[in-house]
Amino acid sequence: MIGYEDYLSAHPQVARSRAEKMLAQQECLFLKKRGYNLALLPENGSSSNLVSVYLDDLTCGCNVFRTKKACPHIAAALGFIEKNDGKIPYTDPVSHVYASLENLKSTTPGSFFFHSASEHFRKVVLPYLDLLPDAEKQQVLLQLAYCLQMPESPLTESVFLDCYYELTKDGKKSGHIAASLFQNRKSCYLAVAVLMSKAYSCPFTEKEKKMVLQEAASDDKLAAQLLPVLAYSYSSFFTREQFLSYFKKQDSKNLPGLIEEALLERLLKEDPPLFDEFFSIYNRSSYSRLFSMELDDVEKLIQAGYADRMTGIFKNLVLQIRNIDDYFQLIRIIPHEQFLSAWKEAKNENRYYYRVSSEVEAEIDFLEDPSPDPDDYYLEDFSCNVLEVIQRSRPEYRKSVNDAARKIYRKALKQGDHDMAKKALRLLVLGEDLIAVKYVSEWDSKNMEDTLVYIASVGIKFNCLQKLAPELTKLEVHHASRQDQ
Repeated sequence: MIGYEDYLSAHPQVARSRAEKMLAQQECLFLKKRGYNLALLPENGSSSNLVSVYLDDLTCGCNVFRTKKACPHIAAALGFIEKNDGKIPYTDPVSHVYASLENLKSTTPGSFFFHSASEHFRKVVLPYLDLLPDAEKQQVLLQLAYCLQMPESPLTESVFLDCYYELTKDGKKSGHIAASLFQNRKSCYLAVAVLMSKAYSCPFTEKEKKMVLQEAASDDKLAAQLLPVLAYSYSSFFTREQFLSYFKKQDSKNLPGLIEEALLERLLKEDPPLFDEFFSIYNRSSYSRLFSMELDDVEKLIQAGYADRMTGIFKNLVLQIRNIDDYFQLIRIIPHEQFLSAWKEAKNENRYYYRVSSEVEAEIDFLEDPSPDPDDYYLEDFSCNVLEVIQRSRPEYRKSVNDAARKIYRKALKQGDHDMAKKALRLLVLGEDLIAVKYVSEWDSKNMEDTLVYIASVGIKFNCLQKLAPELTKLEVHHASRQDQ
């Protein structure tokens, strides 16, 4: 292998000062992994990421090497090897990991390096963890768990999980490596909870997980410690009081909506319901609009006298209206004035995905507004079902509905849509528009068989069977001849 000075001479573009600084700092790790001899050095300084120098072909992963095909990291690695009589001074994985762990534990809270200590630990230890013997992996995981349990621990949950994944790369051994952790869980419950809730694959059996949850739920102090970790996946195992106590201590902005939803559900459903607590959370929650309430619970709150505190609930229910049936379900429960207020506010919502169709909006407007202006709407664009609702509920707008039905009828006939024409004719009959008599008198035998019934019903409605007798006779004869065939 080329020497330190020879490398620098062969590559004069490499900064000697940087290489000598790395040699002086003594921050170089050596290991053999997947058949490669590697040296790991800080890329730009002690706090930076480590770069890998591949000693077999003298390549490096840093940006300098990519551009110059040589770099001070390779020079420094060669310098360390040269000082070791030309032999690669492999770092012992076991002693290195334990020494790094002790350095992490001794980091003083409040010190300059405290917040970066966990990340530094991850960088220098992660490459060695899967090189440890299985027995040492088990002990290292346990020591990491003890460290995580420390008050004001410098070890973060995310770094603990990264180390766990490296220690258990062989998934078949994950349960074995975590065995000591579970056996000593009373000294490291937090690590057990992290693996239960956040690991891609939990190493514990269902029986073991249930045991941990039962132990936590039976101890309020332990529950308070573990709920921040377990709330997302296991909130139902804790009492409502424990869950509520935990929730009150949290900033709701940092909590997932599903956690709030689970608590709100329990405050309403479990006996006795805690309505005051429910509103204190619901009305300050940024996720309340996503909470889907059953109408039975809404009615229960109204009957309990909380209607004045339900403005937000009423608005969210109105925003969830998708069709006229949803509207009719709500107005059976919500006081009219409060529904109308929520409806008007909902109409001003800019969140397009909450908006009902213009047809349903117009239909509700006609039903709710004491004096809507029909000229503000293109009624002929509405379905006949919507027009019938308006016609039935607001008879003073019968003429506007009839005008729209006439346009629909003529358009349907022009397009050959006889089903739509019959629906429009039915509206005209219900609206007592005599134009219906003219329309049915123009029908011919090419229409469907129930044309006969429509003509007869129009004649009865307007007492004009005598006038429509020729059309009835013609269709009756045609119908009879088809039956004979």
